[in-house]
Amino acid sequence: MRIAITGGTGSLGAALTSHFLAAGAERIVVFSRSEFSQAMMAQSLEGEFGQAKTARLRFLLGDVRDRHRLAQAFHGCDIVVHCAALKRIDAVAFHVAEIMKTNVVGTQNVIDAAMEAGVGKVLFISSD
Repeated sequence: MRIAITGGTGSLGAALTSHFLAAGAERIVVFSRSEFSQAMMAQSLEGEFGQAKTARLRFLLGDVRDRHRLAQAFHGCDIVVHCAALKRIDAVAFHVAEIMKTNVVGTQNVIDAAMEAGVGKVLFISSD
């Protein structure tokens, strides 16, 4: 099974990545917009699972606001788990346009990109 996880370095995405890695997923694409979080997560997972298992991970920088980048990330995947969203309402309450771009337009981009890439299943966690 080849899985892509949007918001892959967030708390839920990281937990799912560990779960799928332990379950023997063939490939896991961790898609997020934080290179620092990706580096920290890669280091942590290599310490937990070892280099042989983490070789199945692919960390890709990108944002759910970019449908083309999503389609690139989803290429060859069987399943997409969409976890990316602006969730801290207290922190973004005065930035409604940003919430709309990420949580609404970003979710539509995930759906469109998954269809474009021929992904069989998309699991939508939440858009908060």
